[in-house]
Amino acid sequence: MQAGDLGEFSDASAELAVLDTERVGIVQAAVIRALLEELHPTGLTGDHIRDVLERCVRASAGWYPEFDVNLLIAIYTGALGMSDPAAAASTAGMMSTHASIVIADLLTAAGTGSSRYLNAAIAEIERGETIELP
Repeated sequence: MQAGDLGEFSDASAELAVLDTERVGIVQAAVIRALLEELHPTGLTGDHIRDVLERCVRASAGWYPEFDVNLLIAIYTGALGMSDPAAAASTAGMMSTHASIVIADLLTAAGTGSSRYLNAAIAEIERGETIELP
């Protein structure tokens, strides 16, 4: 999918929409966390967060008419474990779409493809689901 290609993006978003929203969100959050950790190995500062948000807004707002900065912020805070998951449930479809935008932006910044991050996120989630709690 090309950045800024609304047709391809809409098609990809429609494919995600038929999947389990909760599971998609968990995978997307794990990918976002991994990318943020790789791009900022010494930790995220306020300046880093502002730069990441501004870059994503500049790259996306012009070609995606439904772009919502508030959802973008919710994506980042959710991926970092700083938001209420129940609050995001009402906008789950839009959250998934915006998370895809965030992932594409972070992958571009990292200069890499998604398969390594998706595989690692899925493996991490599988490990977490197989661990029995005492």
